[in-house]
Amino acid sequence: MGRTTPWTFCILPFILLVLHGCMGAYRRAVDAEQAKERYARALQYLSLGAGEQAIRELTEAVKQDPTNAELYNALGLAYHFEGKFRLALTHYMQALQLAPGYAEAHVNRAALHLDLAQWDEAIAHGRDALKNSAYQNPEKAYNNIGLAYLGKGDLIAARRAFNDALAFRTNFPEAHRHLGTIFFQQGNVEAAIREFREALRLRPNYAEAYVDLGVAYLERGDKAEAIAQFQKVMQLDPESELAELSQWYLGTIR
Repeated sequence: MGRTTPWTFCILPFILLVLHGCMGAYRRAVDAEQAKERYARALQYLSLGAGEQAIRELTEAVKQDPTNAELYNALGLAYHFEGKFRLALTHYMQALQLAPGYAEAHVNRAALHLDLAQWDEAIAHGRDALKNSAYQNPEKAYNNIGLAYLGKGDLIAARRAFNDALAFRTNFPEAHRHLGTIFFQQGNVEAAIREFREALRLRPNYAEAYVDLGVAYLERGDKAEAIAQFQKVMQLDPESELAELSQWYLGTIR
């Protein structure tokens, strides 16, 4: 039977500590990979309109990778999609606490504040997103800023923001539609129609723009064109609130 030397007792705790550290690192790597897979599934669920399934996946994902700001942002987006605004805000805030310069989380939080008619907060987070020079989609931030100014009734500032959005991405249908809204409110119906038509050229299934275009044609007195736009909305999504609104407009024409 071999005799245990004193240095064996000295090195054994060190070896166990190293092994424990390696196992911990391995476990974290496995958890992070599983969280990544859950995140991918959650995005698929969101694309299909299955917000609750996305929430379940992301809730587990943040347990596995609790310092990943992207996961909290996605969970906020899922809650936002489901209309659970308080929970959405909580998770956007957690994402930004982990990554204060996370532009996409600022953009999503701005969109939430828009839904809550909190215009100044929406503007602030839109501007925070723009501070990140690496952000690839500044047109989204400018669009949110424009909508906030539109909510405040500041048409000049809103128009400037939408034009800034188009300076970054000329084929951005939302900005064209919102510019059309401004022109319509200012009484420039022809300019509004041009913008609504451009939005529809860029996104042929843009139901909101069809409604806006139909209203603009009604204002111009072109009933046939107005009817065509409202009918298009009803074809796109006959069970939607926009289809119901279009049906109401059709009833006023006939």
